[in-house]
Amino acid sequence: MILKPENLKLGKRNNMPDSATVYVSQTKDRVGFIKKVFEIFAPKLAGLRVLLKPNVVSAEAYPTTTHPDTLGTLLDLLADRQVTVADAAAADLLRPGKAIKDHGLARLCRSKGRDLTDLYERAATGWTSSRGFELKLSALPLKQDCIVSLPVLKSHVNVRLTGAVKNQFGYLARTERGRLHFGRDLLHQGIAECTVFARPRLFILDAVQTLVGANEMRHGGRIQKLGWMLAGEDPVALDAFGLTLLARLEPKLQGLIPRDLPYLRLAQEYGLGTFEYKVEEV
Repeated sequence: MILKPENLKLGKRNNMPDSATVYVSQTKDRVGFIKKVFEIFAPKLAGLRVLLKPNVVSAEAYPTTTHPDTLGTLLDLLADRQVTVADAAAADLLRPGKAIKDHGLARLCRSKGRDLTDLYERAATGWTSSRGFELKLSALPLKQDCIVSLPVLKSHVNVRLTGAVKNQFGYLARTERGRLHFGRDLLHQGIAECTVFARPRLFILDAVQTLVGANEMRHGGRIQKLGWMLAGEDPVALDAFGLTLLARLEPKLQGLIPRDLPYLRLAQEYGLGTFEYKVEEV
């Protein structure tokens, strides 16, 4: 089945505001921050089936992947809801399914009566964006009422920064992830289009610790401290603010503005968010 969902319930929002709010706290207390953010956004999540989309790119622990406190706190706050937790590991892993099954986040989910679903094992669907860009992605995100995305702010080997916008790259079928990495232009557009396909309602971006040099330790990423938690509805604004933080530690980001990151510029052009934002401490 080929989908052309210009107006899918989880897809592109055509009435993005001229400016966004980025909720921040200079803290190590993920639990306290998430509880405060949940108070702000709870009315928008009330009664909805929720997909929690962590970053489980490999078997590595935080900060390569989402911190257990982030996922665990949300599972507790949503304990009375219909909640699905899902992601897929990197396409270059020999056994990506094992990385998901054996990950500490999978054990955390089981301890709370949930499963960490491997998106590679679920049905995929063909999809064509309004720009004619074709992708094969998991159909699961479209079966939920809303998505809460749980990325980690990190340096990235191919696209320089990974955060709120790129976390939806995990929707892709394994073969599709490999295909997009063969072409830099394809990769940047593919990242932006994934968030068009199924746009999360809320992003909680962890920048307490980060990786510089690469987005995984197996690729040479080095752990550094940043000491921030970010949240909001606008992934472009979140990544724009995240760039100002990560550039303090990552030389290859110094002097860059958000438009210098092609996928972030495309996300802004596609109506996924804005580079204009205000910062509100929580």
